[in-house]
Amino acid sequence: MAEGRFARPIASRARGITGKLVQYVTFSHKDRGDGSRLGSHNFAEDGTVEDILYGRSAPHPYVTELEASGDIYNAQQYPPTPQIREVPGPLILDKSQLPPSPVYTTQSDRVGVAPLQLDEPDLTRSLQMLKDYHTAILVDDSESMQIYRQVVHQLLHELLPLVIRSSEKPVEIQLLSSEKKPHGREYFSTPSFGELWNGAKSNANTSLQVGLLRIIGPKIQNLKRHATVNVAKGLNVICITDGNQSDKKAIANYIQRVAEKLDDKGAQDTLIGVQFLQVGDSQHGTDFLNHLDNNLKGIDIVDTVPYAPSPGGLKPRVKVKMILGAIHKSLDDDSDDNE
Repeated sequence: MAEGRFARPIASRARGITGKLVQYVTFSHKDRGDGSRLGSHNFAEDGTVEDILYGRSAPHPYVTELEASGDIYNAQQYPPTPQIREVPGPLILDKSQLPPSPVYTTQSDRVGVAPLQLDEPDLTRSLQMLKDYHTAILVDDSESMQIYRQVVHQLLHELLPLVIRSSEKPVEIQLLSSEKKPHGREYFSTPSFGELWNGAKSNANTSLQVGLLRIIGPKIQNLKRHATVNVAKGLNVICITDGNQSDKKAIANYIQRVAEKLDDKGAQDTLIGVQFLQVGDSQHGTDFLNHLDNNLKGIDIVDTVPYAPSPGGLKPRVKVKMILGAIHKSLDDDSDDNE
């Protein structure tokens, strides 16, 4: 494959207890608008959805901003090949003497939802919805977001592998400041820090309403009566922002009009969803995003979840809510997600 503008080197990672090494490639990407498509991708090499959701597969290395400036593709960033050792004789345990199975909860500093068993089958089944949706991620790169660039990259590192593996499609990422481009760039894996922020402008008054219109507009213009996700394919928009927009009224009015259009056409109420993921701790931003989530009239197409990095990473149910909250009503109805 010819090296594209954003091509990345091949790297290796350990897979499974056998220590088998599997080669993988992050495909070079191009703007969708130039008529080119990405090469084929073997999703089976990424592990199962369950492996990714519950952290059983060997993780892709997370590259920090400082690491991104140097040689980041060295063997030390990948977990060592596990060694197999023989256990002498069969080991028979009396189950009555074993401690109870652990229950993993999703409590953290900023996000808390119902307690979760390690393997909750509803989560992986819910993620299959993504096969019927196009997922577009709108990244706010306005001036107030500049201090959160590393946080945004880490959030994408936690969510993108799950979205890509579940949908078996690349994910579109748009920067908010790219107002003249009809489409973003598509990725089969998490872009590097430099790739993600390439072209960011950090303008003070970038319009989030324009960014939403750019993604949702074509879907609304071509909306047919009684459209359903199974027939028309859904649109799942994930917007990462601090909530400190200068065009708050325009954003609310536009989302309201989209909801009214869906209602007027008798379309499935989960055909389009707008999921806001808030970074930072701005109370004004929180209040505004909660207003969009809870106070708009008509069909509810909005969900919002705050994000704060933690050493252990996001819990499985929080990941799923961040991805599906706007198009999965039972996840949107979780009442404890802002605690």
